[in-house]
Amino acid sequence: MSEEKPLESDPPSFFRNTDYPGIDCQPNRSDIPTYSNNVSMGIPKTAQSHCCCDGTLRFEKDALIFSREGIALGLILRPMYQYNPKSNGTWNRLPADIEHGQKKDMCYYDGHGWKYLGTYERLGDPFLLSPANNKKLGSQRVEAIAKQTVLFRDLVSSSQMRMVENMYGEGLLQIEMIGIRCVAYDQEFAKSLFKNRKDLPKSVVKDATSTTKKRKRVETGADHGRSKKKPSESGRRES
Repeated sequence: MSEEKPLESDPPSFFRNTDYPGIDCQPNRSDIPTYSNNVSMGIPKTAQSHCCCDGTLRFEKDALIFSREGIALGLILRPMYQYNPKSNGTWNRLPADIEHGQKKDMCYYDGHGWKYLGTYERLGDPFLLSPANNKKLGSQRVEAIAKQTVLFRDLVSSSQMRMVENMYGEGLLQIEMIGIRCVAYDQEFAKSLFKNRKDLPKSVVKDATSTTKKRKRVETGADHGRSKKKPSESGRRES
């Protein structure tokens, strides 16, 4: 029995038709401290044990699209299939990063550093970006998705990689998208990203943990109305 093909859509339609106000406890992206500038780090091992949900997600900037209004609502961009040069050049269906009903702590590299954005859950079924919209993503995103498409890239020539990119541009390969929304912001996990980090100056660790403590007081009302929290940019949908 063949697998049912996902429906086709595009990011503007998703954001236009998905109204999600976000949650008050998620900080604005500009207020979230960077826990590492090293793009290869992802999530420190010292923080993994502090995750209290169904696991973690780590994405670089070209693998996600957020609503124009903030980071509470987003789309994961991913290949539908992966090519394995070690397995007689086979193409296999790529497992989902997050399944229905799961909640995962997500860390995001914005081009400058890694930040913890919050706990996210999946929205509905995946859909495919229509071939006509593939080129609208821009060459940088398509190149990043092509890299995800090919396993063991050291075994693949640069001309083969360009061929994969062209296959997306021509609609021979399609990009899968999965909607996600923020449902919580785990303060303890956020702080754990800075703990026991020998590669960070003590001043950075102190500033990051004191910032999260201050936010927690505001959220729980411990400041008794003396400090009003700036409305979050994280929740409104794209218009």
